[in-house]
Amino acid sequence: MTTVDCRLRSQWLRGVLCLLLCVFFVGAWQYALGAASPQIQLVVDTSQSQGNIDLTRYALGQGGGSNEPMIDAVIPQITQLHPQTIRLFVMEYFNIYPRHNEHYYVTFDKAVQAIRATGAKPILCICLKPKTLFPKVDQEIVFPSSWEEWESLLTHLVRHCMDSHLDIGYWEVGNEGNIGEGGGGPYLFQPQDYVTYYTHTVNAIRRADPHAKVGGPNLATWANGPLLGKDDPILEALIDYCGKGNAPLDFVSWHLYDLGPS
Repeated sequence: MTTVDCRLRSQWLRGVLCLLLCVFFVGAWQYALGAASPQIQLVVDTSQSQGNIDLTRYALGQGGGSNEPMIDAVIPQITQLHPQTIRLFVMEYFNIYPRHNEHYYVTFDKAVQAIRATGAKPILCICLKPKTLFPKVDQEIVFPSSWEEWESLLTHLVRHCMDSHLDIGYWEVGNEGNIGEGGGGPYLFQPQDYVTYYTHTVNAIRRADPHAKVGGPNLATWANGPLLGKDDPILEALIDYCGKGNAPLDFVSWHLYDLGPS
């Protein structure tokens, strides 16, 4: 196979994957909102080229409530896209803290190692509630029963990642905490509660790795404000608090949804 053939096949694969991702996310979001699926006609002109796609500028992600690595079967294909980062929910399906002072990383390691196998750096989104620290299932209970034990859990996790050479790119605190369980995470935060939770969490992370990149709040901005969530009280509280030097903030994250295939 010639170099030109390889380049054309790579470009074709990238185009198909991007098209499938767009169709999937538009359809999934319309279903989640309960909206009737409109009739959409897609026309793909394979004779025209829009140029190369630089996917290193974008982040991929593995979400959903499963402890099975979702990308294992397609690692070679994802590797061809050269993603810079892949985001992973750190939630209860990994069961990393089954009992007090006991840690379990087998399934967690498999998922992170699958990400590393693509050449990407993991973005770990902290949105877990171990039963030992959150015995009641309630999105409005956002503080663990012991901050000391919570911080110890996070510090142990970060040190494990460092000792295992998992090369974590970013640590993200929370997932769509402004809409609670509806956003796929177990927390429904009030602004000051999120600031408190964030501070304890990032302090624990930085205690293990002083150079770790930490941030949040990963808002579902379609529900609580305009682009970048500038009017969201959680984001405002976080920026105000960190801007005074009370906690580190290396990045700000948010989600933006659109029903139109634009």
